Amino acid sequence: MNINYFDNAWHVFSAFAVFIAGLLVFGSRPFRSVSTTLSLRLYCFHSFFCLYYARFALYNTADAAGYYRRSLSPDVAPGIGTRGVDFFTSIFTQFLGLSYLGAFLVFNIIGALGVLATLAAIRETTTEKTAKVRLIATLICFAPGINFWTAAIGKDAISMLGTGLICWATLNIRKRWLWFPVGAACYLLVRPQVVPIIFIALSFSLLISGRMSIVKKVAIALVLAGPTLFAVQLALSVIGLGDSPQFDGVNDFIEYRQSVNVHGGSSIDLTSMSLPMQMFYYAFMPLFIGAGGLLGLVASIENAFLMMIVVMSIPGLMRRSSSLPPQVKWFYLSFALVLWVIFAMTTANTGLALRQKWMLLPTLLLYCLSYMPARQHR
Repeated sequence: MNINYFDNAWHVFSAFAVFIAGLLVFGSRPFRSVSTTLSLRLYCFHSFFCLYYARFALYNTADAAGYYRRSLSPDVAPGIGTRGVDFFTSIFTQFLGLSYLGAFLVFNIIGALGVLATLAAIRETTTEKTAKVRLIATLICFAPGINFWTAAIGKDAISMLGTGLICWATLNIRKRWLWFPVGAACYLLVRPQVVPIIFIALSFSLLISGRMSIVKKVAIALVLAGPTLFAVQLALSVIGLGDSPQFDGVNDFIEYRQSVNVHGGSSIDLTSMSLPMQMFYYAFMPLFIGAGGLLGLVASIENAFLMMIVVMSIPGLMRRSSSLPPQVKWFYLSFALVLWVIFAMTTANTGLALRQKWMLLPTLLLYCLSYMPARQHR
C-alpha cells in the first residue's frame, strides 16, 4: 500500500484544520505556569519535527507508517499496546477520514501537550531557582529527542502525554488529582507494563514521606493495593508472564527482550554489560564516541546536555534540601529509578533507548532540578 500525504481536497483541508486546532489549544495557555508565547513556540517547534518525521517515515522503515496502514484495516479492533494505537489511529483515519499527514498532526498535538505539561512541571519546580537554572531547565523541553520521538503516529506521543500529566499533577495532587489517572490511562493504552510502576511509586512516596499516623498510612496502602495488584496482573499478562505464561520466568522474559532488535541501526549492544553500565548507556549514549552521522552527533550533544544537568545537581544533593514536597520528591525518584532499571535490563541497544528513555527522564530531571541553587532574596 502506497502512502501519500494527501489524496483529495478533504485531506488537505482536514490536515490544515488539525494544525490550526493545535494553535488554538496552545494559544489558550492550557498550563498557567507557561506563557502563551512559550506554549506557541513549543507547539511550532514540535510541529517542525512532526513534518520532518512524516516525510522520514515515508521513505524509511518506521513504525509510524505501519500504524497508519493498520488503522485503515476493516478488522481493526480495540485493544492495548500496538492494537490500542492501531484502533486509536483508526478513529481519525476511518471515522474522520484524515490523511496520513492529518493523523501525524493529531499525534503531534498529543505529544506536544505532553512536552508542554512537562515544561509546566519544570517551571513550577524551578520557580525559586536562579535565572541560569530556569533557562537550562526550559531548554530540556526544546531538546530534539523529546520533540522528535513524540511527534509521530505511535506509542511515544501518548506515553509522553502520560508522563507530562503525571509530572504536572503530582506537584499539586489535591487540585489536579483527576489528571493523574488520565496520565496513567495514557500508559494503560500504549504501555500497560508501566502502570503498576506508577502505583507502586505513588504508594511508596505517600508511605515514606507523609507526617501521617500509622492508621492513615495503612488506610492509604489498602486503598492503593487493589489498583496496584490489578495493574501488576494486567502488565504480567501483557508481557507474557500471566496465568498462561509465554515465558518460564522473569529471566526468560529479560533474555527475550534483550534479543529483540539487538542488531538495530545506530545501536550499541547493552546485553553483555553490568547493570550500572546498562543504565548509563541507556540514558546517556551515544556520547560522541561511536555516534554515526549527523543524527548521532545531535543525540550526543543532547545526551551531554542531559548528563550536565545530572552532574550539576550532585553538589546540591549533598549540601541542600530538595525544593519539592517530600511526597513529590520520592515519587519522582522511585518512578524514575524503577523504570530506569527495568528498561536498561530489557532494552537491547541504545537505538531503542533514544526514544524510550523519555518516559523516565522527565521525573529524573525534575528530581535533579529540585536540588539546583535558588536565587538569593534581597
